Amino acid sequence: MIQKDQAGGMTGSTLKLIAIITMLVDHVAATLIYRTMNHEMLINGIITIEQKDAYISEHIIMYGTYIIMRAIGRIAFPIFCFLLVEGFLYTRNKGKYAFRLGIFALISEIPFDLAVRNTICSFEGQNVFFTLLLGLLAMMCLEQVQKKYSGKKKRCIFLCILVSVIFMALAFLLKTDYAAGGVLVIIVMYIFREDKMKRMALGVLTLLSCGVMECFAFVNLFFIKKYNGKRGSSLKYVFYCFYPVHLLILALICIALKI
Repeated sequence: MIQKDQAGGMTGSTLKLIAIITMLVDHVAATLIYRTMNHEMLINGIITIEQKDAYISEHIIMYGTYIIMRAIGRIAFPIFCFLLVEGFLYTRNKGKYAFRLGIFALISEIPFDLAVRNTICSFEGQNVFFTLLLGLLAMMCLEQVQKKYSGKKKRCIFLCILVSVIFMALAFLLKTDYAAGGVLVIIVMYIFREDKMKRMALGVLTLLSCGVMECFAFVNLFFIKKYNGKRGSSLKYVFYCFYPVHLLILALICIALKI
């Protein structure tokens, strides 16, 4: 288990702030910049691949900024997964933890749809709280399986694989952010929970299944190496509240700009 008496280094609250800031950078690019480019192409009748390539060449600074900001944003999700596992390991009430994630998943869905899908309700994709919730529920089930079948290795392994497949399938069917790959990242991090560096490294390696750009998340190994295992300042509800609020603000800006 991670030692909590290590002096200096980064606390959990510092990691959370890094994740929040990089997430904000990513979402600004995914909403304001992306929708600006799409809007300009739409009003100029740009529809063919050749026309789009020409537009990008003419707006290379904007497009380059978009790519860089999305790359920075890859840092956020693995940290949230890492901290989810930390919270699972040390929380006194896992049921309450899951309930809180579920409530904020529901609260965040309209802001998420407005910011990402430009509509008040969409079933094309669900926000990241649903992914984290499914990951947490998967860990709860895995923990019970491991306790109940600790002396029956083959049955334990089979049931753990079954649990993992079920929750990954749910993420896929619900179309949650990062989908099945996101839930698998959480499960992998839970399996390697004893070693913080291995936990993050294998988690990011698993995340590559969601896209090559996720390789930028390997920078998290630097942050995790500095992580001292301490919670730090109490930022319990900062992420929970920041997530829907910042998405709503971004959506309102897009509406105001008519993009």
